[in-house]
Amino acid sequence: MTAALLVCAMLQVPADQYLADARRHLDREQAPLALEAIRKVLALEPDYPRARYYAGLAHLKLAQFDAAVEQLSAELKRSPKDGEAYYYRGIAETARQNFQRAERDFRRALVLVPTSPGVRFQLGKLLVDTGRAAEAAPLLERTIQ
Repeated sequence: MTAALLVCAMLQVPADQYLADARRHLDREQAPLALEAIRKVLALEPDYPRARYYAGLAHLKLAQFDAAVEQLSAELKRSPKDGEAYYYRGIAETARQNFQRAERDFRRALVLVPTSPGVRFQLGKLLVDTGRAAEAAPLLERTIQ
């Protein structure tokens, strides 16, 4: 290995550091900076674990619902038992007024993360908003208990 290649390899920031940066930016409500860091992750490793999930969250925070659904769907192809990804995709689908898809995602999230009050609340709210208050009542009651 030449000296120049060695220096380049030593200076390369690993994908996990970029993902940590993205998470930190999301925690600080800096979604554009988070997306910038995630793009670096995906440039290094296109199938990096959880990168598409965090990209979906960043797009969701920016109200870019189509992009959020796209990224969260890619994460779910990679990790089909990710209850949080179903939950957030359901939120994005609700914002896009794709209520059947949102309900499907919330129900799948509820199976995968049955103790999540957020999932129960979002599904219950969706059911109320779509005229099914009686079906929503038990979910919402469990949410406030």
